[in-house]
Amino acid sequence: MIFFDDGYTQYVYHKNIRLVCGESPNVSDDVHENIREFVKAYLLKYPERPMVKFNKKQIVRTELNNVWRSAKVKNLDASLVQLEFIDMKIKHTEWIYRGSNRLGPIYNQLSNQYKRVRSMVLTDVNKLLKRPYIEIDLTDDEKSVDNSDNTQKPHENNGVIKSIEIPANCPKPLPYKHHECSYFCMLRVEYNYSKTKYMTFLSIPLHFGFTRSVLTDKKLKLKKVIYTTPCGRNIDNENEMYNYLKLTSYGDSQMTMDLFSFHCSINPLSLVSVPEAFIRVQDISYEMEFKSISVFNSLNDSVPDHVKYITKSIPSPNVDLNIDSKSLCGCDCTDNCEDKNKCSCWQLTNEGPKNFPGYFKNRDNIGYSFKRLYKQVFTGIYECNASCKCKKTCLNRVVQEPLKTSLQLFFTKKKGWGVRTLADIPKGSFVCTYLGVVRTEKDADADLLSNWGEYLADLNFIVTAEEYKDGYESSAEYVDPTSSSDDEELNLGLAIKSKGSKFKSRRPSRKNLQNTNTKIDGKHELSKLNIQQKVESKITFLQGYIEKEDDFYTLDSKVCGNIGRYFNHSCNPNIFLQNVFIDTHDLRLPWVGYFAKSNIPAGTELTWDYNYMVGSVKDKILMCHCGSKKCRGRLL
Repeated sequence: MIFFDDGYTQYVYHKNIRLVCGESPNVSDDVHENIREFVKAYLLKYPERPMVKFNKKQIVRTELNNVWRSAKVKNLDASLVQLEFIDMKIKHTEWIYRGSNRLGPIYNQLSNQYKRVRSMVLTDVNKLLKRPYIEIDLTDDEKSVDNSDNTQKPHENNGVIKSIEIPANCPKPLPYKHHECSYFCMLRVEYNYSKTKYMTFLSIPLHFGFTRSVLTDKKLKLKKVIYTTPCGRNIDNENEMYNYLKLTSYGDSQMTMDLFSFHCSINPLSLVSVPEAFIRVQDISYEMEFKSISVFNSLNDSVPDHVKYITKSIPSPNVDLNIDSKSLCGCDCTDNCEDKNKCSCWQLTNEGPKNFPGYFKNRDNIGYSFKRLYKQVFTGIYECNASCKCKKTCLNRVVQEPLKTSLQLFFTKKKGWGVRTLADIPKGSFVCTYLGVVRTEKDADADLLSNWGEYLADLNFIVTAEEYKDGYESSAEYVDPTSSSDDEELNLGLAIKSKGSKFKSRRPSRKNLQNTNTKIDGKHELSKLNIQQKVESKITFLQGYIEKEDDFYTLDSKVCGNIGRYFNHSCNPNIFLQNVFIDTHDLRLPWVGYFAKSNIPAGTELTWDYNYMVGSVKDKILMCHCGSKKCRGRLL
């Protein structure tokens, strides 16, 4: 591929290339002024090439004649993409280099570079919505050579998986006799959650009168899980188990649905056993968590740096958290919040997805299902709170509950400290929260010399929610939806319009950026671009209103934090993050919870995607050692 001095880009066969002159000391000085800065940056970063990842029929905002327009992907050819502009009266198609800043994703990145590394508390918007997103094209030398599975095997750290033995004195199910279930069915087992501190959470029912078996249906050749209750009843599905627990509950001693798993691959009795000699700290939380978190290191004698362990995020002096329960909307539910249509907290969760009908096609299943979260809710989850009249065990209280998972901080060979689960975790289960000191963005930026950002995570709920609106561009010209294409993939989303206020954009004017245009067959003319003009936005987004009064917030876990600060990165993670509102409905201050992306076997390291952008920190290179087959090679 050749970048010509007049702004074109074209594929040329090697046999047709002729050297007609010597190389200039500064190659970028010889090219067209419109692409001079682009070529200079391209050569400086090569072989790294940020390019937009496309699939056919995707919609991307693209600059044409100094106007941002919607274009559909028609064809792909290595580093080139053929786009058809669909919101124009005259049909126009052209080939463009996938790294051109005429493409919205590239333009946004160039005009909003981070000054430090900040983990985004939600996975990249465009990847999840399967929209165009930027990827770094790396050479083979820069990519990870370890293509092993991304899980950390227990035997690599002197641990073995054993089966928990239920003590003989634990109650067992009675022979079944026909009866109507009531609280008498559970009364004899004397269940109390305070007694479960040293039990893995899935084994708790088995200590209190339940048994679990996996049976095979020979006719259907399927396996299914069956729980036998203390009164002898057999249950093989979540709905029936929930009804049973509801009928047999008494007082506050009620088992919750997250203690049961009907997935055949989950073993409630699996537990990683490690030599006591390598336990460096018995409980890094110093009994602040309900479950102890041991520190294991079989590689050397090191222990983690001292961090003040916290179970709730702490506001910095210049951050005023409004956590008065009187300002919260609470529900009046008496049915354990099982009817989502009547619970006002569930309705808050359901309101957000109404703005995204193209993505949330089935809004009935949004949010928790029997205390598990199977799909990320980009618009946030609103849990029941202190002003609600429901029980503490209701179906809409998950992230606010004490730590239930059995976790261990352990030392790895290449990644430093990491976290693994000592017991099986079912898909959708809540793992823990990410906590730290709540700081303003400006305050966190002031500490760049001492903290380049490795323990900072933006509470970017508002920014993320805005970007989920299909077609969102904070620098794009507003297009009337009535004049756009009827294509189902084109959804310009929602925006807050204001006649009297301007959008406070963090992006520079168009004149500070350069353009590169592409042709492949000589039929496409160079796009006319007056780089001295500025493309003004006619839309004011919610982000603009917030920025006028207060800054966004960041969680800093360098000095104060919890077990959530130790999770390592993986390009193929097994946990994801979810914004949850509990003690405040301030959109800038969500809680951040980790949830299992899949069924996770005991002994597996827990990882999430940091979403760092390669090249976002000057002179900082950080290789990725996640070892997954999808490894991108570098973090920074």
